[in-house]
Amino acid sequence: MSFLIQMLRVFCTASSIMALSMIGFAQSADPSWLEDLTWQLAVENECKVDKYIKTHEGKVGGKLFYEARLKCEDGRILDAHRIEPQETFVIKACEIVVC
Repeated sequence: MSFLIQMLRVFCTASSIMALSMIGFAQSADPSWLEDLTWQLAVENECKVDKYIKTHEGKVGGKLFYEARLKCEDGRILDAHRIEPQETFVIKACEIVVC
């Protein structure tokens, strides 16, 4: 029974995180940046986005920045970022880092 309770907790936590991330998209200052990134990934990296793992936007030195970690349908995990006035994202494979 303990295993079932643990699985239920994991499911509820994942559902909550997913719901909160959707709220974050709705409150974006510029929600079209995800569409721009999705298009660039398809054209330059032949990546059809399976899901966005993490997205973040903010200001640094008065400039807007956008960053995301995502999973392609083929299993690749990529990181992308853009600082305005750049029009394209810098996209790199997410690699394991050992400190």
